[in-house]
Amino acid sequence: GTVTVLNKAVGGRSSKSFVTLGQWAGTLAELKAGDILMIQFGHNDRTFSDTVRYADTATYRKYLTKYVVEARAKGVHPVFVTPMNMNTWSSAGGRRVFTEGANDYRGAMIRAGANLKVPVLDLELKSKTLMDSCTSAYLAKFNFMGLDAGEYPNYATGYADGTHFQEMGALANARMVTEEIARQPNDSILKLL
Repeated sequence: GTVTVLNKAVGGRSSKSFVTLGQWAGTLAELKAGDILMIQFGHNDRTFSDTVRYADTATYRKYLTKYVVEARAKGVHPVFVTPMNMNTWSSAGGRRVFTEGANDYRGAMIRAGANLKVPVLDLELKSKTLMDSCTSAYLAKFNFMGLDAGEYPNYATGYADGTHFQEMGALANARMVTEEIARQPNDSILKLL
């Protein structure tokens, strides 16, 4: 069959600010019974210096619950997608991930999924596995927006971004999401996909 995808993501939003800045109300208004709502937050929730965006993991779970309860009230099927890893590395050489102690957004989402009976696509784990098989330099050049000067007209002086993806990285993440759907063939919601 065919699927219509409505991408309601807004750059820089967290689970909290997507609600407080009004995007959730508009998104919820457009949802219809039978729709599947894929929910992914985590990158911006951990922005400690920004009180508009910052949500500790307890607040994060509160907003995830809000999305699920309000979507289900309209007959919508929520699906959680854990946040993918970024190409950022600590000074000790380890990659920074979304499972860091009190900032375990992956774990918070998995626990919320279990409590709310929401299927979870574990993109964090899949992206970690991919990143563990590559070097930071490879990922910067072929997955993320690590662009050399003159490589693209829109980025004449080059560009370095370890969070956002170029086309190859976007395709890799989309593939990992479909693999996560296929990994759970008996889930009644994921069967719809």
